[in-house]
Amino acid sequence: MLKPISLLAAFLLLAFAVPGPAQAIPFAYAGAAAGSNSDDSLTEGYSVAQASDGNGSASAAIDLVLGLLRASAASSLAPSPSGQAIGVVEGWDRFTVQGLPQGTIVDFTVSLHVTGILDAIQTTVGAESGAGIVVDLHRADRFEIPTVPAFQLGRRSSNSDPEQIEVDQMVSRTYSVLAGVPFGLSLYMLANSTGTATSDFSHTAQLIFDLPAGASVVSDAGYLSVPEPGAASLMLAAFSALALAASVRAQMRRIDPESA
Repeated sequence: MLKPISLLAAFLLLAFAVPGPAQAIPFAYAGAAAGSNSDDSLTEGYSVAQASDGNGSASAAIDLVLGLLRASAASSLAPSPSGQAIGVVEGWDRFTVQGLPQGTIVDFTVSLHVTGILDAIQTTVGAESGAGIVVDLHRADRFEIPTVPAFQLGRRSSNSDPEQIEVDQMVSRTYSVLAGVPFGLSLYMLANSTGTATSDFSHTAQLIFDLPAGASVVSDAGYLSVPEPGAASLMLAAFSALALAASVRAQMRRIDPESA
């Protein structure tokens, strides 16, 4: 049986080494490890992994169609001296901006909205606990492990100063592309815990595109963003609502002249 620290190091190397398919096609990888147990899955669109032992549990899931990344890890010092857990997701997809004339320069922001909790408590003198989260997304021709993640946060605690934090973070990148010309995005999330700690990001993160009016995004895996209405569309909707209200009032007058 591997020691927890050895297992964690081995699993991190395994997770970091997953390159995705040799060809530039969508892929979704999920991996989880807790103590001496591990699980992983690799598909073209949706993957989930779960692992648990007496010291903790971990889970991970990625859905390219919905644009969702989820990872969590929880561990404790009992019953053995130390517990460690890790959940990781990796993915790549090819996106195309549509709804605008072919070749139009499109400036946009793409984000992962990350929400969760980091909690770490030291229950034994000298046995420090810790929890962390790492999130990244960036343009790439194929999946790449982030060397400088867009967002990372960790918490450690002691007997005198236990720490907990609620995370609500918009992890964003801004790019310029041409409408109708595909571009790739590399996605990554890792949650880990050591000692008595929790890194719970099991209900997050959501992929969001902030695009010009009338534009939307589709992907090879099936992701579809909802286009924002343009100013003209909003005005037309407002005028339509006013016309409908006027028509209703006119009908009420014919039925009951005093109702006006």
